[in-house]
Parts: sequence; C-alpha cells; structure tokens
Amino acid sequence: MPEIKLKKRYKCAGDIYTEFIKHSDWSVESIVEFLNSIPDADVVEVCRCKECDYSEQMDSLYCHYFNKNVDEDDFCSQGG
Repeated sequence: MPEIKLKKRYKCAGDIYTEFIKHSDWSVESIVEFLNSIPDADVVEVCRCKECDYSEQMDSLYCHYFNKNVDEDDFCSQGG
C-alpha cells in the first residue's frame, strides 16, 4: 500500500475518503484498507449525568458525587 501523509486534521473518516477520491489514484479497496488500518482512539467510557446513579432530579438535576447542579448531558468518569 502506498504511503500517504494527511495535510490537515479531518473530522471523520468520510472526509478523508472524499479527499482520497478527489486527489488520488488509489482504488476504493486501498482506501478502505488504509482507513481500517488507523488505530482506534484512546478513549475512556463516561456516564452522562441523566443516567448516573449519583444524580437526582430535584428542582434541577443534582449530582450527589460532586454536590452541585448539573446538566443532563454533562458527564464524568465517576458515575454508574
């Protein structure tokens, strides 16, 4: 497979694919192989406050772990 250097950061694999199609003589199979060779991101599982065991709906959503009001879509790595 030919070596390729990306000139900018892309938001998603679809953006990279579009760039390859426009500016490359790579086959679709080569592009798919390249995209599949990219390692997974190093991510940590989080819990959204609306689903957390530490949160309780009062006047607003309250987090008993951090002792403060939170939004439903806030998150942390402490919840369950």
